[in-house]
Amino acid sequence: MQGVTLNQIRHLTPSPQALRLLSLENSLYLVEVQVGDEWRSVRDEQNQCLRFRSQIDAKKPFRGMGISRAYLCHQSAYDEMIGQPGGDLDNELMVPIADPDHDH
Repeated sequence: MQGVTLNQIRHLTPSPQALRLLSLENSLYLVEVQVGDEWRSVRDEQNQCLRFRSQIDAKKPFRGMGISRAYLCHQSAYDEMIGQPGGDLDNELMVPIADPDHDH
């Protein structure tokens, strides 16, 4: 997956249509943006994934960018806990949440 910085997002054409918050353990969130048909991870200037401690904090940098859809995604670790192969995207829960401009 190709990464993109916040500064680069502001200049993308087309602009991002959706935001996906990846919920990890202990209130840790990574963010991806949808540009065209692909999802891109949001990274800092050192190419490290940006990490946030709440959904609100994860959406704040994207206010005013015209992103109209946002999703909270969580992948269960149940398969791995019982000794089955993990990482299956069929095991992902994706729930629509308020977009960055309508979050209060």
